[in-house]
Amino acid sequence: MNRAFLNPKMLHLASATGCVGAYYRSSANASEDNHPSTSISWCVHSTTKCESSLQSSPTEVPELRPSFVQRTLAFLRIASLPIPRTILPNDPSLTLSARHKRQRSRCDQQLMQIQSEIQQKLQNPGKNPQKEITSLVEKSYEILYGPHLMPVDRQNFLQQYGCTGWTEGVIVTLLELGASRGFVEIGAGNGQWARVLNDRYQESEYAERAPKKTFEYCLAFDDMSALPLNPSVYNARTKAFRDFFYHNVQPCDSIHQVLNQWQCRGRILLLVYPSPDSDMAMNAVEEYIKASPLNDTLVYVGEGRGGANANDKFFDFLENGDWILANILPVRIFGTKGFEKLYVLKRKNSH
Repeated sequence: MNRAFLNPKMLHLASATGCVGAYYRSSANASEDNHPSTSISWCVHSTTKCESSLQSSPTEVPELRPSFVQRTLAFLRIASLPIPRTILPNDPSLTLSARHKRQRSRCDQQLMQIQSEIQQKLQNPGKNPQKEITSLVEKSYEILYGPHLMPVDRQNFLQQYGCTGWTEGVIVTLLELGASRGFVEIGAGNGQWARVLNDRYQESEYAERAPKKTFEYCLAFDDMSALPLNPSVYNARTKAFRDFFYHNVQPCDSIHQVLNQWQCRGRILLLVYPSPDSDMAMNAVEEYIKASPLNDTLVYVGEGRGGANANDKFFDFLENGDWILANILPVRIFGTKGFEKLYVLKRKNSH
């Protein structure tokens, strides 16, 4: 779930602190009522196996062509480019701004200093080392997420949403977008997004039009290698599992196997907060469009190029001239330091 703007190797705060040391993707190895551990976990996503019985024709999106003046103003961050439009090389809508990058560089430096201070306290404890270390950890959380946020706040957010959250507007938009198609989510983590989409779909008018009552609106897959919340702790007996997790996240070994199944043809690909440390996002999109000419729509939730999610290969692929940026929506972010958005992208000439 949420955030890796800093170098993941840097904030490995001493395990004695009993607090999360990873940015937006923490792994919970403590009990549900305790603070998470300091281990860094990025929820790297992979996948396999799908199911869907809706096959829709690719949708045509009329695109706008920005003028030279519009492109210049967008590059200077004075104005936004029109939407829908073809994604441009180094597209400003899909790139973290220089200001945000400088902000995160300052956070890097501050966290390195805190890490050094914690190590010194552990090596040369004073009269009350635990109190001093706790104070430093609280300070690190303020740097990471914003003021007045504690590890337990982060943990509660992870339980309900995963690494980044949705808004009511996001859910309404996704239900309409996938009304006759459904979604396949790769790297679903604990399945919070799949859970809310499936639950809300069953309550909607769209469910009445489904070809069969057992239609699973959002299929969810993950290789289970780096879940935001440890399933051995957050098991079926816990409140978080009952209230927020999706019970049908399927383990997988191969994105290729998942997206090439007939049941996945024509679905919309959903990628939520993919790791920047692997090619998962790039591989998922590539396999998706190879699998069927009906596969023409990607919903990506995360930060732009240079941010906490995906890598340059992913953004290069989207900027090859074959993709239209159809919509951008704000999402629910933990704290004040994140820049995630929801992007709806449509492939050109997919027939």
